[in-house]
Amino acid sequence: MPVAVTLPPTGVTPIGVLVQPLIAPLAAAEQPLQRYDGLRQAFAQAGIIVVRALAPMPASFPSTAAGGAWREAGAARFRQVLAHVRSELAGGKPICLFGTGDDGALALAWSGAAPVDCTVAVGARLDPQAMTRPMQLLLPAPPGRVSRLSLSAGDRVSTQPAAGGTYTITPSNAQLHRELPALYGQPGSDELADPRQWVPQLPARVMLGYDMQLRVQQEYASESAAFRKALRRAGKNLTFDADEAIQSDDIQSRDRLLSAVVDYVRASLTDGTPAAH
Repeated sequence: MPVAVTLPPTGVTPIGVLVQPLIAPLAAAEQPLQRYDGLRQAFAQAGIIVVRALAPMPASFPSTAAGGAWREAGAARFRQVLAHVRSELAGGKPICLFGTGDDGALALAWSGAAPVDCTVAVGARLDPQAMTRPMQLLLPAPPGRVSRLSLSAGDRVSTQPAAGGTYTITPSNAQLHRELPALYGQPGSDELADPRQWVPQLPARVMLGYDMQLRVQQEYASESAAFRKALRRAGKNLTFDADEAIQSDDIQSRDRLLSAVVDYVRASLTDGTPAAH
């Protein structure tokens, strides 16, 4: 599993390590690891070593079971990455996992690969059944501005909204035949996995964040309700960042959320004893 490491700048003392699984098309090779990422730099400035681990994924899976087999095989490789991080980089310091979107769901799924101190998922969809159904969104914007929804490529948005400005978003082929099997397929089964089965293996500290200025993110936050309930029942220390009262524009809202993520990870890495291994 290819990795890229970003160290804190000279003079900044490392406080721990953040490991981020990064899904990318098979054809992309290692290019995603070279992309500039302002959030990665913010983590580094805070004294956090960032390790991005590439998880190459095929364009589609022939079945949900095949997607589950891909995730299971990837977890074994990710376990090796975490072992290397612990022995070569962490130096006894805490380790957290992080991801946005599908990468965030994968970080949650792979949290059981080895003991970690916290897991942070931003914008993750945590209801696989909802990913198979059309989504109804009430939007004040005309059809020409539906790009504000931050949809994945291939999503189909109705060009003529129903009465009251309700748009219908149907699942894309990529969502049904790539993302859904990869995140929620089960090896040897056509059934979708329930993400609540990940809860026992998650660390004591978990953060879920959503950019509530985006309507689809509001839906994703709502879909996470059952997962959040399971976390609390299991006694996990859950931080849920989904402030519907924010009245800033999209960029300011996202910057606020990502700043909260950096603060949360910094606090998690400096508060308490590193996870046993």
